[in-house]
Amino acid sequence: MLPRPSGYLLAVLNMLVSGVAIWVNSIGVKMFADSTLYTALKNAVVGLVLLAVLALAPRGAPAPARPSRGQWLLLLCVALIGGSIPYALYFRGLQLSTPVTASLIDHTQFLLVPLLPPSS
Repeated sequence: MLPRPSGYLLAVLNMLVSGVAIWVNSIGVKMFADSTLYTALKNAVVGLVLLAVLALAPRGAPAPARPSRGQWLLLLCVALIGGSIPYALYFRGLQLSTPVTASLIDHTQFLLVPLLPPSS
């Protein structure tokens, strides 16, 4: 069964947004001597925007549940392993590469992974 046309539209939209994001970030990261600093500043801006959205939520909106201490630790691990470290490496790669090469590698990862030797 073929996907609906709206699925194709979303895929093309995702491709366009991703391509523009890679191009813009490759320009931005080259303005900084340290790609990790660029990544940290960019993520801090996103964090501030999210906090502003939460702060400006309507008074009647349900409040998010407060995480426990263990959940905060797990969130920190997810932030480091799933976000901070990979993005720092990704933006270092953008700093060293061109937008076209970075985009090609980024969007063909699913093809490159099977070529890697199996781990034992």
